[in-house]
Amino acid sequence: MFFERRHLRTVAAVLALTMASSLTGCGTTGSSTTPATAVKNVILVIGDGMQLEHERAANNYLFGNYTEGLAFWKFPYQGQASTWDVTTYNRFATAAGKSVWSASTSTADDSTTFDALLGYDPAKGGKQPWPLDSTGDKTYLLTGATDSASAGTALATGYKTDDGNVAWKTGDPEDGRLLTIAEMYRYQKKAAIGVVSTVPFTHATPATFVSHNKSRNNYKDIGYEIINSVKPEVVIGGGHPNYTTSYMDTRDYNILKASTEYVLAERQTGVDGNSTIAAKATEAVANSKKLFGLFGNSGGQFDYPVPSNTPGTPSVVRGNIENPSLAEASKAALKVLAQNKNGFFLMIEQGDIDWANHANDFKSMVGGVYDLNETVKAIESYVDQPGDDIDWNNTLVIVTSDHGNSYMRLNSAKPLQKGALPQQDANSTSNGSYTPSYVYPNGEVTYGTGGHTNELVRVYAKGGKTSLLNSFEGIWYAGTKIIDNTQLYKVMMSALGLTDQNKQSSLLDKIIAMLPDSLLSILNPKLTTTQLNNAITNGARTVTKPGIGSALVPDPKAAGYYYMMTDRGINGDYSYTDPVSGVTTEGKYFPLPAFTPTIVRVKLDGATIIIDKVIPIVDKDGNYVTGIPNDANDGLAYDSPTAAVGSPLAYNENGLDTEDMQVLPNGDFLVVDEHSPSIVVVEGTTGKVKVRYTPAGKKLTGANYTVKDILPVVMLQRRANRGFENLALSSDGKTAYAVMQSPMGQKSDPNYSTAYKNSRVVRIARLDVTDPVNATVTGHYVVMQSAVADYAKNSAGLTVSNKQTDMKYSAASWLAKDKILLLERANGKAKVFVVDLNFATNMLGKSYENTLGPEDIATAGLGLGGLGIVPASVYEAFSTDELPALTLDAADATGTSPSYEVKFEGMALVGDQLLLANDNDFGIADVTLPTKIWKVSLKRALGSF
Repeated sequence: MFFERRHLRTVAAVLALTMASSLTGCGTTGSSTTPATAVKNVILVIGDGMQLEHERAANNYLFGNYTEGLAFWKFPYQGQASTWDVTTYNRFATAAGKSVWSASTSTADDSTTFDALLGYDPAKGGKQPWPLDSTGDKTYLLTGATDSASAGTALATGYKTDDGNVAWKTGDPEDGRLLTIAEMYRYQKKAAIGVVSTVPFTHATPATFVSHNKSRNNYKDIGYEIINSVKPEVVIGGGHPNYTTSYMDTRDYNILKASTEYVLAERQTGVDGNSTIAAKATEAVANSKKLFGLFGNSGGQFDYPVPSNTPGTPSVVRGNIENPSLAEASKAALKVLAQNKNGFFLMIEQGDIDWANHANDFKSMVGGVYDLNETVKAIESYVDQPGDDIDWNNTLVIVTSDHGNSYMRLNSAKPLQKGALPQQDANSTSNGSYTPSYVYPNGEVTYGTGGHTNELVRVYAKGGKTSLLNSFEGIWYAGTKIIDNTQLYKVMMSALGLTDQNKQSSLLDKIIAMLPDSLLSILNPKLTTTQLNNAITNGARTVTKPGIGSALVPDPKAAGYYYMMTDRGINGDYSYTDPVSGVTTEGKYFPLPAFTPTIVRVKLDGATIIIDKVIPIVDKDGNYVTGIPNDANDGLAYDSPTAAVGSPLAYNENGLDTEDMQVLPNGDFLVVDEHSPSIVVVEGTTGKVKVRYTPAGKKLTGANYTVKDILPVVMLQRRANRGFENLALSSDGKTAYAVMQSPMGQKSDPNYSTAYKNSRVVRIARLDVTDPVNATVTGHYVVMQSAVADYAKNSAGLTVSNKQTDMKYSAASWLAKDKILLLERANGKAKVFVVDLNFATNMLGKSYENTLGPEDIATAGLGLGGLGIVPASVYEAFSTDELPALTLDAADATGTSPSYEVKFEGMALVGDQLLLANDNDFGIADVTLPTKIWKVSLKRALGSF
C-alpha cells in the first residue's frame, strides 16, 4: 500500500536529517588520502539493482537503525549517480518531442551533444535518492530505466549504449566492440584483471567488463570469449553446466577442465564452497596460474543468503554451503590478483539483490545486501593487512549500484525491529500493474514494480584518488552533486592513469615507404629489352612500376627486412564480341608472358623500399614458371587486348598466379596460388618449386615439378581469378591456413545467379605442414564475408558502387591456434577481421564438403543453416574508416570516383602495428601508382580479440 505523498515528504525530511551524520549525500571525501600518483588497484563493488531504500532495510535488519552500521556507509566519499542508458534517453526524448540520442554525434564526453536532463531530470526524480530527497515522482521514475548490460557498459567503458549491449556501441555497428577498463589496464600496464559474481559469470554485469556482444542473451558466446579470448586472471561466478545448461557451453567447460592455464574450482556435492575456492586460490598462487570458479544452482546463481525472522537477533546463513559466500570468493580473487605487482582491477557483483527485487522478495534482498556488506568488510580487512604492498594509498574501492529496482519503500508507520522480517506471502495475482511474486499483507513494506527504476543510486568510495569523484559532481546536473555512471568510469581510468583507447583512432605513420620506378628486369633478370618493349606494344602502359605488394612478411631471421611477392605479372581484361554472332569471348591478356612470379626481400629505408634480393620462381630445371594459366578452368589468355580471338596463348601447367606467402622454419617459402587454386612450397634460395598441392583430380601432368592433388575437389569450382589469395602460418610453422578470395560457384553453373552469386560463404583449408613436402589437409571451414551493405559508403562517407561479388579477402596473418587475421576489401574501403575457427564446423569428410551446398542461398535445406554448419566467428579489428587518408592514398584511381578499388594485398602484423602493402598491378590501370607500404598503429591491441 502507498501513503499520501504529503505524509511521505514529512517522513522523508526527518529521515534525511537523521541520516546526515552517516549518509553524507552531499558528496564528501572526509579525510581520505588522495596521493598525486596513480593508484595500482581498483576494486569496484556493485550491488546489482540496489537502491538506498534496500540498503536501509538491510541495515535496520542487521543493526536496528537506518543511520549507521553497513561498512560502506562509513566510507569517506558518499554521493549519488544517475544510471540512464540510450534506450531510456530515447524514450524520454521521443515523449518530449526532442531529438533522440545520435549514434554518430552524441557522446558522454561532450554534454553539448545531448541533453542530460532527458536521461535523468532532478526536478522530476530528485537531487538525491529516496528518502534523502522525497520530491521524486513515481510515474517518472518508473517510466524508463537502464538494464544491467547497458549500465555495466557505462561503468566498464564510459559509453552510453542500448539495453542489452555488452561493451558494444549503441546501434549495434559491426565495429562497435568497446575495450573495457579491465582490458585497457592489462594492455597498458600489464595488470591483472578479474570478475566475481553471485550470478552466472556470463550474465550482464560481469560480462560487460570482460567480453563484448551485441546481446546480453548470447550467454554461450560470451562465455566462449571470456574463456578462450579475454582470459581474465580470475573469474568466479555461477552458471555451472552441471546444474544448468543455459549459461555455458559444455565445450568451454571441458576446455577449463583440461586447461593448463587455469586452476578450476567448482561446486562439489557436500563440500563447503568456501573451502573449495580458498584451496584452489592457494593452488593457483603456488603454481602461478589463473583461477576460474564455477558454482551456482539450477537457476544459475548462488543460492540466496537466508536471513531468519528472529526479532532482536539477526541471523543470516548461506543458502547452500556448496557455493562460496561472495566475501570468500572475493578474498580468493584478491589473493590471486595480488600476485601481479603491476596492480589489478577487480569487479565484484552481488547479483542476487537484483534478482530478489525483480520478484519483490524482501527476505532474499536483505540476504543479498548482507552478503555485499560482508564482502566490503573482507575487502577492507584485506587492504588493511600488513606485509604486502597493498594499502589505502594505492587502492581505490568504490561501492555502488548499476540501477534501481522495484521502487521499494519502507513504511515508517510500521517499523520493523532489528532481526525482524515482514510477513511475506507468495503471490500469483496481478495488482493491476504487474504480478509480484510476493506480497506483504501487513504493510511494513511496499513495492511499485517488478522491474528497474530510473532512481539515483548511491556511490561510496574509500582509498586513493577519491577526490576525483568530487570533480564530476553537478557537471551534467547544475545545482546538484549528482555524477553519472559514465563519470565513475572516468574516475577509475584517471585513478589508474590510463588512456582511453576507445576514444583514439588508429594512427597512420607519416612515413609511407614507396618502391622507386625501375624496369621489371630488376625482378626477372632473364627478361630482355625486346620483351619489355613488346610489352608496351601489346598493351602494357609501363614496364617501370614493379608490383611486389601481393605479400608482406617479416624476415624471421633478419630484423628490419621483409619478404614481398609479385603476382602473375602484367595482365588485363580481354573481351571480344563477334559482330556477326554477337558471342562474347572473355579472358586475360598478358603483354609480358615471359614474366615469372617473384619473391623479393626488401628493407625499408625511411620512405624508400629497397630491393635487397630477388628470387624468381622456377621449375625443377630452373626455367621461369610464368604466370600463364594452367588450363581452360583458368580461362583464356592472350598476349594483347587486341589479339585475334582464335589465337590465345598456350596454357602452361607450370604457371602460377601467386597471391600470398609465408616463410617456413627451414627458410623455404609457402605460397598460395589462384590458378588451380593451389599451395606451393618454394625452395628458399633457388626459387625452385618443390611441390604444388592442388584440388583432387587436378594432376597437372605437364608441370615440371611435383604435384600432389590433396586439396578438396570442390575448390576446382572457384570463381575465375578468385582462388587462394590469403595464407597464414602458425608461429611454429606447423599449421597453414589458406583462404579463398571469394565464395565459389562459377558463372557457367546454371544455378549461379540464384544460388551462388550473392553468397557470402568463403572456404578455408587448414593444413599440417610439419613436413612441408608431405602436407596433409586437417580442416575445411567456412567464414562469412561482410554484407555488401557494410561497404555502401567509402571511408570518406561517400556512396560507393559495390556488389556482393566485389567483396574479397586479400591477406592473412596468424594470431593464435585456429585464429587468424583476414583483410577484406571492396571498392572504397578495407577492413581487417579476427577470424576464429576454434568452434567452427570442420567440414572435412562431411557428405556436403565437396558440394556447393554450403554456398547455396536459394535451395531449401542447404546453406549454412540447412546443413547445420557453424561458420568461423568474426570480429572487426580495424577499418580504413578510421583513416580516410589511407584509403585515398591506396586507391587504384580507375573507374568512377569514389568507387576506387583499394587493393591492399600484403599484410604483416608486427606487435600491434599493422603493415599494409598494395598491389599496383604493375601500373596496368593506374600508371602513377607505385608499390607502397603503410604502417598503422592500431587503436586496440589484437589481444583484446
